[in-house]
Amino acid sequence: MRQKSKILIVDDNPTNERILRAILSPYELNSARSGVEALEQARRFEPDLVLLDVMMPEMDGYEACRRMRMDPKLRLTKIVMVSAKAMVEERIEGYGAGADDYVTKPFDPDELKAKVRVHLRLKTAEELDEMKSDFIGLMCHETRTPLAHVLTPAEVLAGEEDMSAEDRRMWADLLLRGARRIHRMHEKILLLSSLKGGSLRFERGPADLAQVARDAVFGMEPSAAERAVRFELNLVEEAPIWGDAERLGIAVTALLENAVRFSPPEGVIEVSVGSDAEWVFLRVADSGPGIAADHLPRLFDEFSCPDVSHHGSGVGLSLAIARRIVRAHGGELTAAARPEGGSTFEVSLPCVTADALEAAETCPT
Repeated sequence: MRQKSKILIVDDNPTNERILRAILSPYELNSARSGVEALEQARRFEPDLVLLDVMMPEMDGYEACRRMRMDPKLRLTKIVMVSAKAMVEERIEGYGAGADDYVTKPFDPDELKAKVRVHLRLKTAEELDEMKSDFIGLMCHETRTPLAHVLTPAEVLAGEEDMSAEDRRMWADLLLRGARRIHRMHEKILLLSSLKGGSLRFERGPADLAQVARDAVFGMEPSAAERAVRFELNLVEEAPIWGDAERLGIAVTALLENAVRFSPPEGVIEVSVGSDAEWVFLRVADSGPGIAADHLPRLFDEFSCPDVSHHGSGVGLSLAIARRIVRAHGGELTAAARPEGGSTFEVSLPCVTADALEAAETCPT
């Protein structure tokens, strides 16, 4: 199942909102009744497209549009102004405020749906173009060290005929590590591209988040042991969800990798899974250096990892991938600094009852 595009409907008229919701029902929708509320919802919801009414209380659509365009998180969000006015002056003012398009009321449903499809395709294309540009810059920085780990051992192995078996294994190991690092980076780029482009298919079914956590921890134990880090588990017996266990495993593994990487020797990583009537939760808490306050808002943006600019080992992709996978399941991934030091990452996903699971199994995904 492809992830639904997200549309924010901003209109202070409940009737207009109901009409728009009926026309745009195939998409994931949210709404706001004023310009001020629109800004709050846009920052939280991060829509792909905003249908923004011009005449509203507190703050009109033009000002709301200008402020949205000032927010880096909304730089690629498409904004379509909606108004009963058809004057050229109003249209020009909307474009001047940063709007991508303009529709007038009463609007034709087919025309509106066509415009929405066009702008959603444009946003996807712009996101992929931006990611390609970031990737090119990233490759210039991040492939120097692993390529050196490939080229230098390869040259030594090719040029040295008289070499002990022990030395040969050492150079071959360096070569293999560099090649694997480049391979992992390319795999992440391909996965993120598929997630952003909406082409990745999720094989959804009954799953258990507690078991997903157990499997991910088991897979990470060798890496944790290398850094003298251990896991401390506090898992409920079962945390039922409806989703793609394999993809969710990728997301959880990314959180564990991050925790292992930043944990000090002899550090403890707490992994817990719990639930309430509506949600299941997974928390990963480490005792590392924590998250800088100025980096926290950009933590899940691809290529945002501070190590990118310092030639470190991380490329800022794993957490971006993890959040997109979680959101594709109707959940959320958040992070916070711990008062006692370290960081806590929390995944929340809709809880599924036994009856709901039985019903979902009879329906196509």
